[in-house]
Amino acid sequence: MDISEILSESVCFDRIKKEADLLSILSVKHIVIFGCGNLGKKIGDFLLSKGYGISAYSDNNESKWGSELNRVTIISPAAAAAQYGKDAVFIVCIWSPERSYKQFKNQLIDLGVNNIIHAALIMRLFPAELLPYYHFQLPGFFFAHKKEIREVYDLLADEESKRQYLTHIDCRINLNFEGLPLADTNNQYFPADIIKLSEKEIFFDAGAYNGDTLQDFCHRTDFKYNRYIALEPDPKNKLDLEKKIQELNAKNIDAFPYAVGKDNCLLKFDATGGGGAGISQTGTIEVECVRVDDKFFESAPSFMKFDIEGAELDALAGAHKTIEAYKPVLAVCIYHLPDDLWTIPLYIKEKYPFYDIFVRTHQYDGLDFVLYAIPPKA
Repeated sequence: MDISEILSESVCFDRIKKEADLLSILSVKHIVIFGCGNLGKKIGDFLLSKGYGISAYSDNNESKWGSELNRVTIISPAAAAAQYGKDAVFIVCIWSPERSYKQFKNQLIDLGVNNIIHAALIMRLFPAELLPYYHFQLPGFFFAHKKEIREVYDLLADEESKRQYLTHIDCRINLNFEGLPLADTNNQYFPADIIKLSEKEIFFDAGAYNGDTLQDFCHRTDFKYNRYIALEPDPKNKLDLEKKIQELNAKNIDAFPYAVGKDNCLLKFDATGGGGAGISQTGTIEVECVRVDDKFFESAPSFMKFDIEGAELDALAGAHKTIEAYKPVLAVCIYHLPDDLWTIPLYIKEKYPFYDIFVRTHQYDGLDFVLYAIPPKA
């Protein structure tokens, strides 16, 4: 795979012209929404608002079969394929960790479905209303940042990072989900070829969620470490985190209900009680946001993880003195926003040129793409 080919606008726009034909196709064909979670509801509601008809909703979850969504009965994939597989457009609206578009596309093909597209294609056809959505944006957005993309590609420390980075750029531009690397789901934040843990570790976990990383860390270190600092502002997640701490019966763990950013302030927060909880202008609660430099500088972290739903760059800015002083290993998610792919790597390299930068893929369809910044002799 060549970076010049991926960043070729002529190749991409030839494809976009073909995608545009889908609008007329949707007007005359049946539409089946495959996946009845949040994304399926979002795409279905939007298409209905635009005057398109939904012939069926389908889901792999048997408990949903027979219930209705927008007055349309949810049916099994097999039933949907038998009734509509030859002439309908099936829109795959399942986008979550541990499940891939490739998996669901193959499932539908095996059932005899002819026309299958990803929900992101619908977003591209209606960008004013549906984009940006997490890391999805129009191809032109990425082409406008060719220079930055090339700079990141050139600074990456190994060939595997370069290869993986290109596949994610390709997926953003060309929706080539099937070209993404096989996800290393078992080693998120701890890929063996990059990360080496020690018994002196002081681990700072921003976005501790329900303690999943904490549990993995404890097992990997055999509970031999210096300190673990866990930050989780979502109330339900925080309760789950505290339960996990009790269950592990581990020592030297401190849990705080903070968000982290570039300012000390109160912020609105969307408390979903799940992995997508994060800072939002339409948030349901207010949480305390703190600067790492002001609240945790004295903790002298050796490893800092940031998985905070798009607030990573602000959090890094608020941790500048801490990073500069202690040179911790950094594990930073770079998939929440469309420009995370270059803003975060370039920020880290500019501020801290001593780091070697790696990237690895830990979930499917562009999720859990993580940057690792490794200091000298780490």
